[in-house]
Amino acid sequence: MRGPTYSLGAVTNERVFVRDRHYAAATHEFTTNYFQAYDVELAPGTNVFHLRATDRAGNVTETNFTFVLEPDTEPPALTFTWPKPGAVIAADKVTVRGWLDDATATLTAQWVAPPGQTNECEAVVERHGRFWLRGLPLSAGTNEFILKAVDAWTNTLVTNLTLVRGALWGFRPAPAFPAHQAGEDTGAPL
Repeated sequence: MRGPTYSLGAVTNERVFVRDRHYAAATHEFTTNYFQAYDVELAPGTNVFHLRATDRAGNVTETNFTFVLEPDTEPPALTFTWPKPGAVIAADKVTVRGWLDDATATLTAQWVAPPGQTNECEAVVERHGRFWLRGLPLSAGTNEFILKAVDAWTNTLVTNLTLVRGALWGFRPAPAFPAHQAGEDTGAPL
């Protein structure tokens, strides 16, 4: 499906994808198509879409669709998947994962590193709201991160994430299993 789309006051020609269709066994035909358009920018207020579909036989169907975009006042909600706030991590860096209830939101983390330098990392936010903050550094002891999520209407959530860097576990290799002690020659291959 293709059709002109009004986006932020401009006419564009966006591709619309058929996601599914319903086959009516009684009439032996497909009767309903379900479609989706990705990443269409909407203007606040009324947005009008003109859809045109052409089937394999060349038959054209056109329709209009009106969508009203109203602003909200709720900031995005954030849920941590891993690590949970207060977790003890035995690593130099950590990837924080979680979910935003608004996939249009951006998420940044800020922290202060010695000698007082402020650093920032922007999260990768997927289409459905899952996010990653990759490579956040962990200093010895308690680490404080300030997370800021901002949605398309500039509603803002600010929250803290505290993580503790625990002792790095070291493993001693298991003793070798030689046929002899150093300096002894048994003649057996090792």
